[in-house]
Amino acid sequence: MLSAESSSPPSASWRHGPDLPRPEAVGILAVSVYVPRQKVSMSDLEAVDCCPGKYRVGLGQDEMAFVSDREDAASMALTAAHTLMERYSVRPEEIGHVQVATESGVDRSKSIKSHLLSLFNTQAQAGPGPGPGPGSKQQPGGGEAGGADGLADARAAAVGPPSEGADVVHACFGGTAALMAAVAWVESRRWDGRLALVVASDVALYAPGSPARATGGCGAAALLVGPDAPLVLDPLWYGTHGEHAYDFWKPLGRLPYPAVDGPLTLDQFLGAEGRCALRLAARLEAAGELRRGEALLPRCAAFLSHAPFNKLLRKGLARVALMDELRRRAAEAERDAAGAGSADRREGRGGGGLAPAGPSEAAPAAAERWVAEWVGEQRDGGAPAEASCRAAEEGQQVAEAPGPLRGLDLDPAKEGVPYESYPMWRLGDKGLEGALAEATQGLWGSKAEDGAWLQKQVGNSYTASLWQGLASLVWRRGPALGGRRLLLYSYGSGTLASLFSLVGRAGSGTSGRGSAPSTATEESTNGFAGHVEQDPGPADPRFTLEAMRTALALGDLMASRTARSVEQYDAVAKQVEAAYGAPAPYEPVGDLADVAPGAYCLTRVDEIGRRRYERKALT
Repeated sequence: MLSAESSSPPSASWRHGPDLPRPEAVGILAVSVYVPRQKVSMSDLEAVDCCPGKYRVGLGQDEMAFVSDREDAASMALTAAHTLMERYSVRPEEIGHVQVATESGVDRSKSIKSHLLSLFNTQAQAGPGPGPGPGSKQQPGGGEAGGADGLADARAAAVGPPSEGADVVHACFGGTAALMAAVAWVESRRWDGRLALVVASDVALYAPGSPARATGGCGAAALLVGPDAPLVLDPLWYGTHGEHAYDFWKPLGRLPYPAVDGPLTLDQFLGAEGRCALRLAARLEAAGELRRGEALLPRCAAFLSHAPFNKLLRKGLARVALMDELRRRAAEAERDAAGAGSADRREGRGGGGLAPAGPSEAAPAAAERWVAEWVGEQRDGGAPAEASCRAAEEGQQVAEAPGPLRGLDLDPAKEGVPYESYPMWRLGDKGLEGALAEATQGLWGSKAEDGAWLQKQVGNSYTASLWQGLASLVWRRGPALGGRRLLLYSYGSGTLASLFSLVGRAGSGTSGRGSAPSTATEESTNGFAGHVEQDPGPADPRFTLEAMRTALALGDLMASRTARSVEQYDAVAKQVEAAYGAPAPYEPVGDLADVAPGAYCLTRVDEIGRRRYERKALT
C-alpha cells in the first residue's frame, strides 16, 4: 500500500529553462485570395434600379461577386487555404496554428476552423517535427539551439495537426483579430516553431430592395504568418478604438440579411478611423518616432482599408489626412502659446494663461515613459530610452511640412471642440466632405488606388475585404514595397477598429526594424538616427514579395469570372435565401459549372445537418 507521502506529486514549476530567442520580423509570409466566378456589374444594377451613376460614381464600385448555394464561408475558406498551401508549396506539417475569421458561419457550434482541419488529415501524429521553418537563421529552434535546452527540444518535437487557434467573430474586424492572434502566438513562449495560417471568409448579401444591395460581395483570403516575413507587422505602429454600438448586426432567427443603420455605420466607421489616427500618432510621438504634430501619411507609401464600398475608403483616407492637419495646427498653437508665455515671463507679465493643447493630453506622461522604454528595448536590448529617441530629444518641435489640407479653413477649436472630439468633428458636413475629397485626390492616387483595385471589382467580403486589398497592392507593386511602410485600417461594426502598419522587406539595406528611409516624405526619420543595417530580405525563396505577386495571379483570376444579368443574380440570391432555412437533408441546386476548378463546394447537408464539402477537379 502506498503511503500518503510517496503518492504526493513532486513540486511543480512553470519555469523550464531559459527562454528561447524571440522570433524576428514576424508578419505575413504569403497571401492567397479566392473570388468566386459569378459577378454582376454595377452599371447593370443601375439600369434595373433606374439610378444611373449611383453605384459606379456614388459608391465607387465596378462589379460585385456572388455565389449560389454551392458555396459558403466554409467552402471558400477551404479553397483559399488549399490554394495558399499549393501555390507556396507549404506542407501540412509546417503549420501549427489555424485561425479563422467570419461573420457568415454555417453552424452555431462547429467552427469553420474544424472544416479546415480536413486539409491536415494526413499529417503525422507522432515522430520528429519538421525542423526549422522560415526564419530559422534568426530563430534557433528545433535542432539548432542546443539539444540540452528543454524548450528547444520541445519545439523540435512539434507534431500533430494545427489544433492551436479557433474561429473569431466580430463583424468585419474578425480578420484583423485573427491575424493579431496568430502573430501573438508566433511571438509567444507557446510557439512551437511552426507557422500560423489565418483565413477570412464571408458572404455579404442584402435583401431585395434594400438600399445596401449594391454593397454586397463575397470572397476569402488566406494569410501565412511567421518570422522572417516579407511583410512585417510593426509592433509599435498601432492605434485602436472600441465601443458599443448598433450600427450593423445579424439577429438570430433572421434570414441571411443583416440589420443596418446606414447613417450610424458611416459615422462609426469614419469616427473610429479618426480616433485610431490620433491614438497612433500619440503613441509614435511618445516613442519619439514622430515630432509633435508631424503627419502620419507622409511616412507611408500605401494606404489600405476595409472596403464596404470604394467611396467610403476615400472618405476614410481624407479623415486620416484631416487628423494629420488638425494635429499639426494644434501643435503649432501649443508652440505659439508656449512662446507667448515665455515672452510674458521675460517681461514680467504672468504665465500666458493658455494650457498646452491636444497631443500632450492624448499621451499621459506614464504612457510616454512606457512606450519610450519599450522602444529602447527593441533597439538596444534594454538600453536607456532617453539616449535612443532622437525625436523625443528635440522637445516639442512642430513639423512644418505642408500637407494637402493646409489651405482649408479648419478650426474646430474656434467652435469649442476639444481635441479628443476632433475625430467626430463635422462628420455630416457635406461641404467639408467635398473639400476633403478634392484636396486628397493626389493622396488617393499615390497611396490607395492600387489596393482598392480588386475591392472595386469584388464588393464587400467583410472579414476578407482588407486582405483582398493587400493582395491587390502586392500584385500591382510587388518588390517595390520593399523598405516601404503600409498603413492599414480595419473596422468592424459594433465597434472595433485599428489603424496599424506593415513594413515590406525585399532585401538590400533596410533598417534593423524592417523599414528603410527612401525619400524625404517616406520614413525620412525613423526615430533611430544612424541605426541602419543591411537586411538581406527573407531567407526562404517561397516567401518573398515577388513570389507573393506571382502566386496571386490576380489578372488570371479576374479574367476567369463570368458576368451574369441582374435577373440571374436575383434568382441566385433567392436560391441562397431558400437554402438558409431549408430543412435537412438538403441537396444544393446551384449549377456546378459556376464553381471554379480547384474550388471547394457544398455537396450535401445530411439528415442531421452535417455539411459535406468536396473539391472540384482542376480539369
